[in-house]
Amino acid sequence: MKSRLTHILAAALLATACGAGEGPGAVAEAFWTASKEGDIERAKTYVAEGSKATMNNSGDSQSLGDFSLGEVTVDGDRATVETNVAAKEMELAFQTVLIRQEGDWKVDLDATTDEMMRSLFGTTMGDFSKKMGEAMGEAMGQTMKAVAEGMAEGLQAVGETLTDSMKAGGRR
Repeated sequence: MKSRLTHILAAALLATACGAGEGPGAVAEAFWTASKEGDIERAKTYVAEGSKATMNNSGDSQSLGDFSLGEVTVDGDRATVETNVAAKEMELAFQTVLIRQEGDWKVDLDATTDEMMRSLFGTTMGDFSKKMGEAMGEAMGQTMKAVAEGMAEGLQAVGETLTDSMKAGGRR
């Protein structure tokens, strides 16, 4: 009985030491909800102190569409939350990064912005590569068609020249 009480007290102390605030998933949810609603002042309350990245103060939330959050991974005083955001006709998949400050989880806006930019770059490069591949395939197809037509015309001209030569040679 005494051992069980000791474990319960230890668990309570550990929970208190880890911070009684919201968990990283709940903080990420609150941050993205406030951002989507255009409530930048509320969203800033979830951002870690010392962040160099800035939030759009225009209140324009139209650029941020629906979002969904997935698996939360905690490693000491750092956590990541799988995040999918619809933004300006594209889907971005990245990690919302949170750090523990004074016992509370806060969004590390610098690291999260870096994650978003990597995702955006990857998405943009993927779209670019796909479109470039399609354009190159179309161009190669047109080139091959033109070469084949040119060869057919050249062979036809050679055939006509040989036929004409043979006819002219047979008249002698």
